[in-house]
Amino acid sequence: AGQHQQRPSAAEGGVLQRQWWRYWKPRGLALPPVPVRWPDGSIREIYAVDLPETFDAMIQSWDCAFKDLRTSDFVVGQVLAKAGSSRYLMDQVRGRMDMPRTGQAIRAMSAKYPNSGAKLVEDKANGPAVIQSLKHEITGLIEVNPEGGKMSRAAAVSPEVEAGNWYLPHPG
Repeated sequence: AGQHQQRPSAAEGGVLQRQWWRYWKPRGLALPPVPVRWPDGSIREIYAVDLPETFDAMIQSWDCAFKDLRTSDFVVGQVLAKAGSSRYLMDQVRGRMDMPRTGQAIRAMSAKYPNSGAKLVEDKANGPAVIQSLKHEITGLIEVNPEGGKMSRAAAVSPEVEAGNWYLPHPG
């Protein structure tokens, strides 16, 4: 794709193919299907499912960075929920944040999703400092050191995504 179409990655995605993802919508909300381009160039409509009323588990995952400069890495926080074999990306925060703003983002996400028990914070950049500053205020902060790089972690979950077990919020 990079050599022939002058695009650094395939249009359908690399390890995680675009057509594998499914979508959720708030229960009872009428939203149009999501148009998705397939590898053969055709566009198919994917209908979003209603979000379950209850979940088996809900967690937050945070990848912190040091500074909020234009050249800094992004801080990314996600809320993930599980219902049976299905996984749902409930919410995401992504931005260049310093430590105080990262703490504010974790506070806000924890208030918005009080049922997210574990809050996994990567043991990189200012993650340990964020945990130290919030541990007496927010419960469930756990320092984690993920094994392998982002590509190996994506490859580990790609069978679940391909099987249609992962749901993203409806883009509308």
